[in-house]
Amino acid sequence: FEQTSGRTLGASTKTVKLQQWPADRIIRIPSGPVASITSLTCRTTSGTSTVSSSDYVTQIGQDETDPLVQIKDTVNLPEPDGYASAITLTYSAQTTTIPAAVKTAILTLVAHWYENRSSNARDIGPEVGPAIDRVCHRYAWRRP
Repeated sequence: FEQTSGRTLGASTKTVKLQQWPADRIIRIPSGPVASITSLTCRTTSGTSTVSSSDYVTQIGQDETDPLVQIKDTVNLPEPDGYASAITLTYSAQTTTIPAAVKTAILTLVAHWYENRSSNARDIGPEVGPAIDRVCHRYAWRRP
């Protein structure tokens, strides 16, 4: 469910890794809901630099479907060292209330796997697949 919808059901720590700072100074977060930003760091040629939380504003929360971090224009950002994951945004994602339809979809999927345990476990089948897909898309977190 989480992979398809982008919605995190349990509490977890996630990261967004970038090679360079975005030109618009906005780091978009691909999954949520985002509970908090843990850190924003940049690997430089002289070590790792942490961007202070007072240097950016956030757009996060349980109802926010376009979570992001916007670095203030007045902040001088450290120069990344060119490493593929030089910039790391670490955040906490968690859904506080799992919708009943999502719970039902998960239980339906588990029951299907149990009833068909002798077949390929990854094959959801035509009788269950469309229903699960509809729930995943209805509660999708990712932007279109």
